[in-house]
Amino acid sequence: MRKTMRPPPARASSHASSAVRAFPRCIGPVGLGAKRPRRRGASVWTTNASFPARGRHLQGARMAVTDRALKRVLSLRDLAVIGSASMAPAYSLAATLGLMVAAAGYDAPLALLMLCVPMTLVAFAFGHLVRAHPSAGSSYAWIRMAFGRGVGSYGAWTLLCANFFATMATAWPAATYTLALLAPERTPSAFVVGLVAMVWIVAASALLYAGARPTAEVSAAMLAAEFAVLGALVVAILLHPSVAPAHAVLRSFHHTGFAGVLGAAVLSIWVVDGWEASAASSEERLGASREPGLAGVTALAVTAVALALFATVALRLGTVDGYAKHSADAMEYVAQQLGGGLWLRVVAATVLVSSAASLFTTMLYLSRSAFAMARDGVLPRRLAHVHPRLGTPDGAILGMLIVTVISTGLAGLSPSVNVALNAIVDASSVFLGALFVLSALACAAVFAPHARGLQRLRTVTLPLLGALWLGAIVVYGVVGADGVQRWIAASGLILGVPFALLRRGAAGVAVAEEAA
Repeated sequence: MRKTMRPPPARASSHASSAVRAFPRCIGPVGLGAKRPRRRGASVWTTNASFPARGRHLQGARMAVTDRALKRVLSLRDLAVIGSASMAPAYSLAATLGLMVAAAGYDAPLALLMLCVPMTLVAFAFGHLVRAHPSAGSSYAWIRMAFGRGVGSYGAWTLLCANFFATMATAWPAATYTLALLAPERTPSAFVVGLVAMVWIVAASALLYAGARPTAEVSAAMLAAEFAVLGALVVAILLHPSVAPAHAVLRSFHHTGFAGVLGAAVLSIWVVDGWEASAASSEERLGASREPGLAGVTALAVTAVALALFATVALRLGTVDGYAKHSADAMEYVAQQLGGGLWLRVVAATVLVSSAASLFTTMLYLSRSAFAMARDGVLPRRLAHVHPRLGTPDGAILGMLIVTVISTGLAGLSPSVNVALNAIVDASSVFLGALFVLSALACAAVFAPHARGLQRLRTVTLPLLGALWLGAIVVYGVVGADGVQRWIAASGLILGVPFALLRRGAAGVAVAEEAA
């Protein structure tokens, strides 16, 4: 049931309908009428409120609202679009379908569905957390709330690494397909691709600076075009003579066995990642606190089913060896099998649009996360600045722009475009998997002390099951990776320890919301 909020003080900005309060790890209620003095340089505000223990819905109260609140502009549709566009359906298929088929043969769609089960459990865990504790920091904020500032800072490092590499992993394909459309007869160097990728990152940052709503609108148009082309491809493939055996797609483990399916499931993490971007926009929503979680689950379900359907249909067009040989761009192979020509240009344009839309929404996720971390003192507090008119975290947007542009330029020094992109994607997958596991564990830890009966099943047992299932897949992927991939994963995870020790931050802030 929606609970009525008492009006904020007159000095609050007009767009800020949320309120914030200090909380020491969000454990235990704050006494009714308790006052907390504002500390210089810290994101802590005096409040008169009654707050629940962790895991319970927040109660309405009169609070002081600061100018650091983000502008509320996103509807449920906008949140779902952000989650689905961030998953980049066309680009995900282009980058991973060939690798998945090489690993699992005609069982690649089964591997995708196998990964979707624990991912759905994690998505529901996100939904429970964002409904009770909405925060732009999403995973980072919940890990911090559940396990304390030290582990929370490690979660911040993991989230930054995951989305930092994911931003680069979408900017590079956008640059590659841009050059392919403009000069198809040339093979660009990694340096040239890096320069164009930096231009795309600057363009995405400019759109984000204008606001979350313009970003959602542009992403919605791109996503609609993307699904329209994928639908047209499905029809064209079904009308084309089949190459695969009639029973191949329906027969389990016929090609590489269960080990191959597990390997493809690891690759599927990259395919279904992105839905969680809607949770990072929870402080910018227009509706109830349940909407970001509902949008994330909807985006995951709809997009994953569409991807599995397309993969199943596409496998009747080509062979396992054909997809394996074209693992760098499986969508190009599909277009070639349909006759090439116009299909090649349409598919290239679609993957470009998909990469661009994912870049926009991934940078939105990254900037909101950095904003929340800066608000808590984990990152420099200048990154917590909010534009007074637009209501966007312009400090975090500019900071993440500088870091990603410099890193993309350094990646351009790689001797090969494919070498650079593969290293980026591999690193991103490991950090994403670790972040999902930590988030699901945080859900169980937050709700365990108070949940009973069916609520305990939903908020504790199922998230734990999802964490264990997904964690096993991630560990299998790391153990089975080559030396370079293991070195990247281990280095990134180990470097998070000194970061967590040095950047613990101050007592965090929570956004008081209407529970619904």
